[in-house]
Amino acid sequence: MAELRAFREAHGHVDVDRSQANALYFWLARARKQWREGTLAPARRRQLGALGVDARRGARGRGRAHGSVAQRLRQLERWRAEHGHVRVKAGEDPALSKWLADCRLRQRK
Repeated sequence: MAELRAFREAHGHVDVDRSQANALYFWLARARKQWREGTLAPARRRQLGALGVDARRGARGRGRAHGSVAQRLRQLERWRAEHGHVRVKAGEDPALSKWLADCRLRQRK
């Protein structure tokens, strides 16, 4: 739980990408699965819920987009505040860079 809290502090969300934190990604996937199945302890559900974890995320695609645009926009705002621009390179933040590239592609269509 401490590692998830630290991730949230660093990134502003709990949408852990496998490439960023492999062990945390799988830990969170198991917790979400247990939550959906009703086998996760109520105290743990409350802790995860308080951090903003959505149990639906990762359930065969359900809930994947839930809040992701808002989360990415907040992430991009933090990026701009820190770097003074929004030209995010893949080597700096792969997930945010890909999201921006996808947005730009959709804009061109």
